[in-house]
Amino acid sequence: MAGELERNIGVVAVFVETDGRVLLGVRKNAYQSGMYGAPGGRVHEDERIQDALIREVREETGVLVDDPWLFAIIRDEQRQNVFVHFAFLCAMWGGSIRNMEPEKCEGWEFFDPQAIPENTLPGHRAAIETYLELDDFAFKERRTPRVIEILKK
Repeated sequence: MAGELERNIGVVAVFVETDGRVLLGVRKNAYQSGMYGAPGGRVHEDERIQDALIREVREETGVLVDDPWLFAIIRDEQRQNVFVHFAFLCAMWGGSIRNMEPEKCEGWEFFDPQAIPENTLPGHRAAIETYLELDDFAFKERRTPRVIEILKK
């Protein structure tokens, strides 16, 4: 069905500073307003997944990611649908991170990944937790992504 893809598939960018902190912003005027989330968004019907990541990151932060790595695929059962997040590690980027969509985000801030806010979107939290579980070999070898499922309770 046309449009179904756009509603249920997205990308999430786990930005990691050299000190290990991860990027989050408080959402506003959007799904789950008031919750923290990483940069990302929906994949358009005619778009490749990595292209969607690059587009969403540019739209939201103003930076161009360099060599993003798909490290996890997360199935997230949300209120009214199942959403699949393709989680990319973004450790290198060009430019300074800015809030390019102040109508949708209160601002970007780096957090210790061991102490991310409780009110972080479940799919984005799962992406950060999965990133923390990766070992040096996984980074070096760019292993196949892990698959995580967040099921309704």
